[in-house]
Amino acid sequence: EYLNHINESARQLLARISKMLRYADATAGRIRYEAEPSDSRDLVQELLHQLRASAQNASVNINCDDIEPATINIDVSHTIYALSNIIENSIRASTSGATVSIAGRLTQEGGYALTISDTGCGMTEQQLKAAFQPFSIAEEVRTRTLEGVGLGLTLAEKILTDQSALMQIESTVGVGTTVRIAF
Repeated sequence: EYLNHINESARQLLARISKMLRYADATAGRIRYEAEPSDSRDLVQELLHQLRASAQNASVNINCDDIEPATINIDVSHTIYALSNIIENSIRASTSGATVSIAGRLTQEGGYALTISDTGCGMTEQQLKAAFQPFSIAEEVRTRTLEGVGLGLTLAEKILTDQSALMQIESTVGVGTTVRIAF
């Protein structure tokens, strides 16, 4: 039992260190993106595969029935990393039994918009601004005992904007948060 606790703590520490190193690489411009045509449905299925255990542990459902098929020109591995940070935040902000929704649509401009919505606790305008500052964690997040180093949204935004995507977030306290990424 003690070895399992030590092992889990070591994994969490490694994940935090890895995130900090990726942040350092991203801000120094050392991430190399290799964009390739990727299927939107395959992208979402890979995200579901990676986040299934996290969602199950939190008793949160993920609904991705509204993904319009499209080909998106992205670096798959870095994009999945960025999107998983966003979805993980949605899972953590949601209560047991809630649903995180992922939808994808072709845009009138010829791009593709991916929308991630939750009905979690939401954020104030001040918390939303702080969420994009490195190592910033909203005060209410601490009271909910969520773990993290405060780099998830910062890294996601950097990785996505480096690939010419635009990320917008709307959030209302007590209602939830919607993240829209336009590729």
